Amino acid sequence: MAARGSSERSSEWVRALPDVVAALNDEVTRLTGKKPKDAIKASAVAHKPSAPASRPVGLEEPLLPSNVLVRYLYASGELEGGRRRATDPV
Repeated sequence: MAARGSSERSSEWVRALPDVVAALNDEVTRLTGKKPKDAIKASAVAHKPSAPASRPVGLEEPLLPSNVLVRYLYASGELEGGRRRATDPV
């Protein structure tokens, strides 16, 4: 059996891609409990966290709405220089 060239494999993948995307869109996802094709049509989709919380969350702790922007507060002297970024863990 002769080895196929990469262009033959690529064109085969391009032909199969619509079927692959249709199959993925028709499967219920673990985080939302909905099929992506149904979730796309919804105005909002509730989801489960992808990872468990690394700290205990109290029942009375207020939750921020998902559309709220939050700024990172620097410790004094942290903003002036060095190699730290806002995304670095404290």
